[in-house]
Amino acid sequence: MDWWQKAADQGDTFAQSSLAGMYLDGNGVEKSLIQAYKWTVLAEPRQPGQPVRWNWFSVRRIAKMMKPAELAKA
Repeated sequence: MDWWQKAADQGDTFAQSSLAGMYLDGNGVEKSLIQAYKWTVLAEPRQPGQPVRWNWFSVRRIAKMMKPAELAKA
């Protein structure tokens, strides 16, 4: 987890996407829709090899699972 976090903090889009999935599923971290949403949004502009629409589909899917207060906090 520490490596993923450090790489994500430095702008690595693969690490950001991976962290989003970890937070979404609670895999190795406490499940957090807020963190999943955050890292998915941050990975979007530079996601190599993926069409832009792929990540925005994920953002919308996560947003639909969130309460309005969680979405505002994200």
